Amino acid sequence: MRVFELIGPIMFGPSSSHTAGACRVGRAVWQILGEDVREAHLELYGSFSDRGGRGLNKALVAGLLGYDTDDDRLLRCMDHIKEKGIRLTWENVHLENAHMNTVRYTVKGDQRQVRVVGVSVGGGMIEIREINGAPVSITGDYHTAILSCENGQAAATAARELLKREPGVTVESSSSADLKTQLVLIKTPKPLPDKTKYELSRLPGILWMTGHKMFE
Repeated sequence: MRVFELIGPIMFGPSSSHTAGACRVGRAVWQILGEDVREAHLELYGSFSDRGGRGLNKALVAGLLGYDTDDDRLLRCMDHIKEKGIRLTWENVHLENAHMNTVRYTVKGDQRQVRVVGVSVGGGMIEIREINGAPVSITGDYHTAILSCENGQAAATAARELLKREPGVTVESSSSADLKTQLVLIKTPKPLPDKTKYELSRLPGILWMTGHKMFE
């Protein structure tokens, strides 16, 4: 068990699931997009739903600006969204068999758009479960690089060959049901060298790549 799980995150209230976890989910979406958010639509389920006119959970938005859980700008994030001209919309939805702290983001930047399902699982811990329709499991236990590609199996094989001398590397592939989205996830215990990341981005059939230590 990690120290974080024992003592919890440094954060603003009201709770770890609705503040720390919510902020980390939003921040993960920002990292996956790999650029500043220009538009964001949030589909809220369960305890994240906009109830009784109380408005959208600010922490879900603060993460989209790259704010961390202990950043005092979180409290003013809705003003910052307006100042940056980000178009923000949200709605309540029903998601079959979903965790009660689930949000589905559709976000656009200048270069691309991603649709991401994230869950705040409790104690400030989170899991990204879907990217553009492809099932994934990203919890932040490892540094994670994500490659969007034309052929996930071929890219995964090439990535394994390239990374065979890197210790502790896990390479996973996933695709949406219609195969329009094919991903390779590379999880490593330490950041990959810049040269290696460049070589990964130049593999045949790679559409885009983003790599961050998520959920710091």
